[in-house]
Order: sequence, then C-alpha cells, then structure tokens
Amino acid sequence: TQPHLFGLFPSQRQAVQWLTDLAQEHRLCKALLGLEKVRAGAACFGSQIGQCKGACTGAEPSALHGVRLHTAMLPKQLASWPFAGPVGLIERSADGQQTDVHVVDAWCYLGTAHTDDECAQLLECARPSFDADTYKILRKALQQLPHRRLS
Repeated sequence: TQPHLFGLFPSQRQAVQWLTDLAQEHRLCKALLGLEKVRAGAACFGSQIGQCKGACTGAEPSALHGVRLHTAMLPKQLASWPFAGPVGLIERSADGQQTDVHVVDAWCYLGTAHTDDECAQLLECARPSFDADTYKILRKALQQLPHRRLS
C-alpha cells in the first residue's frame, strides 16, 4: 500500500517550492528536509537566524520535528486506498459482449483481465508502482464504475 504519499505536483520545482514554504511557515529545518546542505550536527542557516527550531543541532528532538512536519503536510496527503485489498473495476462494451476487469490495488493499476484466472495471475505477478496520473484516473473511476473485491 501507499499510506504516506503527499501532494501531486506538476514538477519537482513546484514540490520543492511547496516544501520550502512549509519549512518557513512552520519553522522546520531545511537541512533535515534535504533543502539545504550542512555538515552533520551543524546548524542550518535557518537555525542561525531563528527560522528553524534547531532539529539539525539537537536543540529540538528529531521526533518532535517529524511530528510537526507530518502535521504540516496533512492538507496535501493523498486519499487512502478505500479497500482492504485489490479491486476489479468492471467495464462493459456498449453492446454488452465484452467485460474488462481493470485490476487495481493501492492506487496502482495492475492490468486488465477477462477471466478469474487472469485476475489471479495479475494479483500474483504484478509489481505495482505509484503513478500520479493513474491515481487521478482511479479516484474518478472509483466514483463512477461498479467494482468488486478480488481475493
């Protein structure tokens, strides 16, 4: 599953800008966020000018910094997968002659099957990977298509 994904950004630059803004707004350590390079144990620039609470030097416990970061990121958290496991999104042809089952799990598209055996093979062999476009499509599809749980 993909329980801790945050934000869908069109570019890395926009993601870095969001994280930079978040760090400034919440006095988070840019060094610990990978936005600034410092020697291990050295104070980041933000700490030196009072814009960081000092997690880089141990003045703020790293666990507390982590909780503050997670809390600040919550508005951008992606929706949790609403099922206990994989599901099949059923799509029928206009004439009703063909049924496709799009097998998905944890917002990852595993493939399309036409039989229970094909579904089982996808569940056994597929190597899911998260894709932002697939996530957006699946979010919309889950609101529109009938689905059934696969086990």
